[in-house]
Amino acid sequence: MEDVEALANHYAAAGQRETSICYLRRSAAQAAVGMAAQLGALVEISAALNALATAHGMRGLHRERVELARRRLALSRSPGFADMREQVSLLCETPLAQLVVGEFSEALPHLLGAGPWKTNMAASELTGCATTAA
Repeated sequence: MEDVEALANHYAAAGQRETSICYLRRSAAQAAVGMAAQLGALVEISAALNALATAHGMRGLHRERVELARRRLALSRSPGFADMREQVSLLCETPLAQLVVGEFSEALPHLLGAGPWKTNMAASELTGCATTAA
């Protein structure tokens, strides 16, 4: 009986540490989004939003993660966004986030949208996107 209680206490303490880590990760990501926004650095804003989306995903906040993916995708379509690799990555990441929450019909156009990039990107990267989505 004491072993069970000790194990339960161990997991409760671990859960509290994990919650603290998730909170710190989310706070740091939010600060990074703010700093990147002040600089007007589009690619860096996207990277900071990705860190925030990861923090949300770790906490099971999947709808919030979808919204951040949509923000990143819209940002990547801005004229000053110069990272083509990130643009293609977002065409994969956005629908994957949508699939997690059951937005199947919304995800499909993004997956199909990766097609025009085939001429500019390595086939293996796009294949990885399709494999992950399947």
